[in-house]
Amino acid sequence: MRSIFESTDEIKQLNYEFWMPYESSNDIEVFTDQLYEVSKNKIKIGAYTLTKTKLIKHKPIKKSVPIEWKLVIPFIDEINNSKRFGFRLGHTSHYRDFFVSTQEKLDLWLSFFSNICIMTDVENDFNFIKRIGKGKSAHVFLTDCIENSQKYAIKSINK
Repeated sequence: MRSIFESTDEIKQLNYEFWMPYESSNDIEVFTDQLYEVSKNKIKIGAYTLTKTKLIKHKPIKKSVPIEWKLVIPFIDEINNSKRFGFRLGHTSHYRDFFVSTQEKLDLWLSFFSNICIMTDVENDFNFIKRIGKGKSAHVFLTDCIENSQKYAIKSINK
């Protein structure tokens, strides 16, 4: 079953390349730091800026990715008795993995992401049955809790 977050993200980003050409805006900068990005089995280090609506990669060409409907999943990889601290940004087929040097830096990035992105995949806990309401700034879905089979209404509010 497709994620409602992934479907919404694809509607907002029709041609769905992960990185899009950077378009200047009045977006408020939240945080800037170095990240290691995994792309095509290569790890590249660079400066990245998080704003309230996008993650901006500064080099080699300034690009950005909208993050409003992206899922952020933190992880720790253990390779050869050493740890890599990272997070996955995106969805099942369109994502990138990023790493930082320490657990503290990962926690810092995650604290900033938590105000902007989806930090948990509610679809792991609930089956979305159908949309039962729509308003100016939110949608309401009828769901079924996987743990106890109870029906719940979940309101999705646009950030």
